[in-house]
Amino acid sequence: MIYNMDFLISAMVILLLILWHFLGQKRAEDLNNRVFLFFAVLGTADVVAEFFTNYYITSYNSDMEKRYRKAGIVRWQNMNIMK
Repeated sequence: MIYNMDFLISAMVILLLILWHFLGQKRAEDLNNRVFLFFAVLGTADVVAEFFTNYYITSYNSDMEKRYRKAGIVRWQNMNIMK
């Protein structure tokens, strides 16, 4: 499967621009600003985690599968639940 990371890249750029603009302004330290900053940082962390997740999913090779089978870990697609 070929994964398209264009939307992740654009989301990261937009979130970083919003954070840069928000942190560059002088503002009162009230609850609204702290909550917005929390969710903006949380969204950026989510996009970064998605980058790493997609990298590891797309860099899968058959050598890893041999190690997993040796350790007794089976991919869920190979499990026969309904017999």
